Amino acid sequence: MTIHFYLRYHTNFGQTLFITGNSDLLGNHDAAKAVEMSFYNNDYWHVKIDLPDHFDDTVSYTYFLKDADGTEVFDGEENRSLDFSSLASGSIAVWDVWNGGNDFRNAYFTRAFSKVLLSHVARVRKRALKYFTHEFRVKAPLLRQGEVICMSGSTPNLKNWSTSDPIIMMPRNDWFVAN
Repeated sequence: MTIHFYLRYHTNFGQTLFITGNSDLLGNHDAAKAVEMSFYNNDYWHVKIDLPDHFDDTVSYTYFLKDADGTEVFDGEENRSLDFSSLASGSIAVWDVWNGGNDFRNAYFTRAFSKVLLSHVARVRKRALKYFTHEFRVKAPLLRQGEVICMSGSTPNLKNWSTSDPIIMMPRNDWFVAN
């Protein structure tokens, strides 16, 4: 299986992005063994990882930036993971966005907000798909009581732009997710 990671982050000359994770292929969370990403264009960096046949682990991973002076700055997202036991494709693409740890919007994901002030996220029962081709994730910490995140699109699988029967995204960690 091949996995392509694309990370949206605009760098300056001399900066390089890396990915590391809980697998030998990603350096086992050791920055010295991390996989270097390649400049893709002004907005994205890319790396291709070839996984062994029948790989079925869950991989947690993170990105970090290495500056020209050797300083390392880690991405602030703590919940990046891929469960390969539910993927049936020979190749997947992951499109991520850098989440700076000092970004003020991360305050809404602290325990004070998520467990106390904003703990009213609506729970909707929905049958989970065993196999799927796409996973969509959205962060939306400031929903009001009774609000949920929905999506629709121009195909039958995306409910043909239906506003009366859209795809309802389910809360998982700090994300709303739909497969």
